[in-house]
Amino acid sequence: MALIFVGNVDRRTSEVDVRSVFEVYGPVAKVKVISSFAIVEMMDDQQAQNAISELDKLSSWVVRTMAAAA
Repeated sequence: MALIFVGNVDRRTSEVDVRSVFEVYGPVAKVKVISSFAIVEMMDDQQAQNAISELDKLSSWVVRTMAAAA
């Protein structure tokens, strides 16, 4: 599982909107939108990395890997 931080999210963006963007890259376990950012949990680490690489270049969102909690 991979946790992804998504910043610069418009406040009108829904969890369904974020999920639909990330599902292009692979299965999404969970999405939580909080104010102007979102947390996305993807099932596969490699698919998550592909999403991060592409979306950080192609969208106005800031997309980064979140460090796993120990």
